[in-house]
Amino acid sequence: MTQVNFEELVQTGDRLIAEIATSEGKQRYQLHQDLHRVIENIRMHGDRVPRRFRDIDLELLEEEIEDQFDNMPV
Repeated sequence: MTQVNFEELVQTGDRLIAEIATSEGKQRYQLHQDLHRVIENIRMHGDRVPRRFRDIDLELLEEEIEDQFDNMPV
């Protein structure tokens, strides 16, 4: 297995962010999971995660939490 470098991870993250912007539902959720893996890989390599990655990750996490409450019966 080849080691992925920081620049490749950033390129992958930017591509995922562009795809997330035009996606919905389950596809958006899956792309978020992929982005989160990229973020974790950057951290594991000891590099600094770009702020735009952290911001969109947090925004998507908040959306997912909100969606869970929207689907709860009252």
